[in-house]
Amino acid sequence: MTTLHRRTAELQRVRSDVVAQLRQIGRTRSLSEAAKTNDVEALLSRSMNEAEQRFGLVRQRLLATASLLQLDKTTMDRAETIYRQGDLPLPDAIVLASVICDPGFGATESCFLNRNAKDFDDPAVTDVLRSASCRLIVSFDQGRQFIGARTASGS
Repeated sequence: MTTLHRRTAELQRVRSDVVAQLRQIGRTRSLSEAAKTNDVEALLSRSMNEAEQRFGLVRQRLLATASLLQLDKTTMDRAETIYRQGDLPLPDAIVLASVICDPGFGATESCFLNRNAKDFDDPAVTDVLRSASCRLIVSFDQGRQFIGARTASGS
């Protein structure tokens, strides 16, 4: 489940709870008019809608510029080798192998952006990446800075 889905589900639960509480408060005669305002409910709904719209825009921008990495026999063979060397668990070995086996790997300075520092920030992994002018970045903020700097300089 993605962060957006979790956040939307959480906001929907909060919204339901708020609506239920407003309904309960509305049973009190002196508070019934104030409880009829839907400002909180509208704000939560708007927040969910805007988050979904922002996610949609980011997804469209990514899909417009992204390329898919191959997951073929060569990639799986390389992943198996990485896994057997004990450098990474199999799912992470598949991710790394798909990057290494990409035809463009090493052609230009690049970065491997992955928040899994526990497995990927390992000398065996970083040496392979560094040998192809690829830098491991384990922070999305640092990744954005890296990409922004390369984009601004035209590299």
